[in-house]
Amino acid sequence: MPRALSRAWFFIWVDFMCAANPSRPLYDVRGSQTSNHLDMLRGAAAVAVLACHAKILLFGALADDMPATVFRRTLEVLGRYGHSAVIVFFVLSGFFISASVIRDVGEGRWSWRKYLVNRASRLYVVLVPGLLLTLAWDQASLRWLGASPPAAAPVVENIVSAEVIREHGTAGAMAGNLLFLQTIAVPTFGSNGALWSLANEAWYYVLFPCLWLAWQGTARWPLRIVYLALAAGIAWLVGAEIASYFAIWLMGTTLCLLPRCRWLAKPRSAHVASWFAGAALLVMLAVIGLHGLHHGRLRDGLLGFVFAGLVYCLLHRGEADRGGLYARLAQALAGFSYTLYVVHFPVLAFCWIACTYQGPWPADPAHLLYASGILAAVLFYAYLLSRLTEAQTDHVRRFLMRPQFAFRRPPATPTAHSVPPPLSPLANAPLAAAPAPAVSGPQP
Repeated sequence: MPRALSRAWFFIWVDFMCAANPSRPLYDVRGSQTSNHLDMLRGAAAVAVLACHAKILLFGALADDMPATVFRRTLEVLGRYGHSAVIVFFVLSGFFISASVIRDVGEGRWSWRKYLVNRASRLYVVLVPGLLLTLAWDQASLRWLGASPPAAAPVVENIVSAEVIREHGTAGAMAGNLLFLQTIAVPTFGSNGALWSLANEAWYYVLFPCLWLAWQGTARWPLRIVYLALAAGIAWLVGAEIASYFAIWLMGTTLCLLPRCRWLAKPRSAHVASWFAGAALLVMLAVIGLHGLHHGRLRDGLLGFVFAGLVYCLLHRGEADRGGLYARLAQALAGFSYTLYVVHFPVLAFCWIACTYQGPWPADPAHLLYASGILAAVLFYAYLLSRLTEAQTDHVRRFLMRPQFAFRRPPATPTAHSVPPPLSPLANAPLAAAPAPAVSGPQP
């Protein structure tokens, strides 16, 4: 009896908390302030990666005998958020990509061609110029290095050195990065170690639709088995490391499948819950930054879970887009976040070689000011490049979706030469009775 009562109370609580058949899908954030919040989080994550790599390259591993100033502590904290920002990227990517797949499959307008064109244009419109610029910056770095590399900290030497640039800057490595085989069959290209996560993203883009179409698609069972076999083959190809991060990516997918919470449907409740979720994320980041919690499966999974909880609360805030400075800044940061991620590292590597030849910088206000200037210059550089690459993604998609690029050409549109001339008005008139033929001989 107590067990039956507990089950009954559980189902009553679920019915109270979760709204069945919401009028609007939870993942539909178009035209809402939540879209601006997610853009700001994505842009902030890209800036966090930039700041982390700048600290590692310009300041190196801070010596233990250096005075424990607030500037040194700030640099130590900044150097621990790069990997955490990538976890944020994975959750957001899982949310946005899964939402598009679930929506198209559910509405019966799924198209592999459209999906692959959208994903490939998103990736390659920045990646191809990014690889070419990596090659150019690496060649400039090699010329500056000459025969004697700078005396930097060992952690930096393992990331950027003449040997690393030469070994990873081959044509085979570039081809492998274009096929998203970095960390699988080839190293990341040149000095651009930040490209490792693009292999994860690209294969997740193919892996998730295969799983979703096998589960929720309308295809026949033989095709569903093919989808499952393809998904298993991708998981085997990418290996255990990349496949394990797919679980974090799927946390974004879970946000698309969760029902709306009735308690969070109230504006005040959604605001309070989002503030508490944001505070929990800040506590998690503080633990990572202040105590140097080394990234691992457990830490990454917990961070992804906490961040997904924040996004879930934000999705219930039904505020309309209010515009203003915050919205413009969020959209601007998100608009070149991918470009910033792809192109920043080779520039920082060149700055490390050019500016810290005699060793890493000390953690003092003057060098923090120099580093801030370099960060501002890299941000401006990435923004200008994004106007030529990332901002042109929609134009590239429309170009690739033209009928001449389709596997099956649609039937030809009738032209003026192929359309028969219109019939005269008399052609549709009823036929008049024909006169009786003349008969020779006597009539009856």
